[in-house]
Amino acid sequence: MIKSIAGLSVLLLGTVTQVQAATWSDTSLGFRYGTEFAEPFNTKHIAKGIVSLTHASGFEYGSNFFNADMLASDKNDPAGGIAGKQGAQEIYVVYRNTLDIGKVTHQDFKNSFF
Repeated sequence: MIKSIAGLSVLLLGTVTQVQAATWSDTSLGFRYGTEFAEPFNTKHIAKGIVSLTHASGFEYGSNFFNADMLASDKNDPAGGIAGKQGAQEIYVVYRNTLDIGKVTHQDFKNSFF
């Protein structure tokens, strides 16, 4: 479980590149571990390791946000719900890009309805 999390961490870290046009940026890589997670219809305590990669940056016309979490469970949360299988693995990814219409069009919208 820990080896697969470490491997994903190195892979995700290798894909993070800094954009030269960014006026600011912040990136973090984290690891959390707990032994008392719960899943629906499962009465056992579940140990999970969670690797997270978060990046936020701003550029001339807007901003970017990216977050990826990989969760790896122990045998108390078997993959596919099949007893005896290794623990389940989950990945959650969020990406958001915003553009400022005033900066893109070089127009001032401060006092307009739009």
